[in-house]
Amino acid sequence: MNSFADFPANDASIFLAQVDFFACADPQTFIQITRNAQTRKFQADQVVCSVGDQPRTLFVVLSGLIKRALLAECGHESVADLITPGRYFGDTELFSQRPFGISAVAVEPTEVLCIDGESIRKAVEQDSRWASHLISLMARGRLSSDAERAIAPTRSSCERVLDYLLDLAEKSHAEGWGTTVRLMTTKQLIAARIGLTPETFSRALRQLSDEGKILVDGRHVTLREMLIESWPSSKAATQSVRPSLDVGRIEIYESPTLNTINIAGRQRMLSQRMSKFWLMIQHGITVRHAQNKLQQAMAEFELQMIHLHNLTANDKIAQSLKVLDDMWRVFRMQLLQADAGDTDKVLSQGEQVMRAANELTAKYVAFVNDASAQLVNLAGRQRMLSQHIAKLYVLQHSGAVSREADSKLHAARQEFSKALLELLRSANNHPVLKRQLRLVSSQWSAMSKGLDDPSQTNAARSASQISLASERVVKQLDNVVVFYSTLKKVA
Repeated sequence: MNSFADFPANDASIFLAQVDFFACADPQTFIQITRNAQTRKFQADQVVCSVGDQPRTLFVVLSGLIKRALLAECGHESVADLITPGRYFGDTELFSQRPFGISAVAVEPTEVLCIDGESIRKAVEQDSRWASHLISLMARGRLSSDAERAIAPTRSSCERVLDYLLDLAEKSHAEGWGTTVRLMTTKQLIAARIGLTPETFSRALRQLSDEGKILVDGRHVTLREMLIESWPSSKAATQSVRPSLDVGRIEIYESPTLNTINIAGRQRMLSQRMSKFWLMIQHGITVRHAQNKLQQAMAEFELQMIHLHNLTANDKIAQSLKVLDDMWRVFRMQLLQADAGDTDKVLSQGEQVMRAANELTAKYVAFVNDASAQLVNLAGRQRMLSQHIAKLYVLQHSGAVSREADSKLHAARQEFSKALLELLRSANNHPVLKRQLRLVSSQWSAMSKGLDDPSQTNAARSASQISLASERVVKQLDNVVVFYSTLKKVA
């Protein structure tokens, strides 16, 4: 049975003041409505309201998740919306005075704030400013809904997933992060919401990740800044007709930005990642996995070179870009054709590519000359170091020991730890960034323990584990770099 409790008036006022429905309500009216608010708690799969129920309440979700869905006669469930904390429903039925035409069900344990509908209707009749605000809200909602229905049949699965993620990003932007969103429920339910099968939804996520448009870490998805700026969401169709898009192409800025530093810096990391996976293939370490990852890294490097060539830049940048291009062509051929006997040559060329990418990144830092540019560069270099360290470890444990590998490994670890402390100090005023860096620190600690573990007797297994640990570090660092690249000023 549902549990009822009077909601503390002060707490309700604070919460509801952030809900756009009440943005223009008269303060006295707002207090009066708040005073009568109650909470209801629902367990997972419990019905909040059913088709045919009379509209007597405005529901505001405090915690949990509500799905609004309709079950067809064939048994197929059509999900119209997923209501997250801070959002509301029942307003359309309340003002139209028509019964609910769609049910609302709790997806997980959920707490809902219930506000008497009659008191809202009476208050709106006496407050013309609030009434005008609500009409505008409902009109925008209707336009957005109409546009979504009209465009959906023409959208590919990747475009639908991107539209959904960008909508989540827009709704969470007030929290100060904006480009990282959390999937609030199962892939099955999200897929139903955007008209896809769960399998198609998963494939679309993988494709978008492989193309470098998003980063997926469990339920957390980070969208590239350039994607958020350039991707026209379905809401744009309420103002103009959406042009057709080539989903395989990422739009970028016309001139270098903080995100350009991110991209160029990522080329440094990819040079070391490719060397690492090439070594693993040559020495029979998780070969199929390493082959797939090597191919993905090479494709990403090529794609990002195209992006960098499309940017306007000065002569110094153009020259550095040409040097990187030349180095990459040689390295690419070696990765495809060389064998274990050419290890020194391949690794040396990978180092040259890394140094060329580092020089190019430094030129972009000077060009952008932003307060955050140095931090984007520093966090980006940490990604490279994680792969460089893993590469040196694989080299040591594959039988092809280099004399300098041990000293290089020690120096790289020291550099990583020192830079991580510097990044942590820069995050004093950014709680989200601090959480991200703590995750980096946690993954780095786990990787360091593996590097120092003397009990590792299976060389191939230990090398594979360190490689995997380095990939986890890179995932967390990607979030940090994207965060820095979205800020106008960090320090």
